[in-house]
Amino acid sequence: MSEIYGPDKLARAIQDALRFEAIGCEYIANILAQREHPSATPGALHLTRRQDLLDLDIAAPDLTPYENKQHT
Repeated sequence: MSEIYGPDKLARAIQDALRFEAIGCEYIANILAQREHPSATPGALHLTRRQDLLDLDIAAPDLTPYENKQHT
């Protein structure tokens, strides 16, 4: 991992993993990978209005599997 990310980044990831008590190379690799590829900048929060929740079109359920069938 030090060849890929460098010894300084690896040392910091190991320190952080120990602080979080996440022992194992998988945890350290995950920390390094997430720091190399940070998630996208979050956008504005979209809040739905209560009246918008009432405009739902829901198809009628198929109840045929639950119909009482007589066994012969």
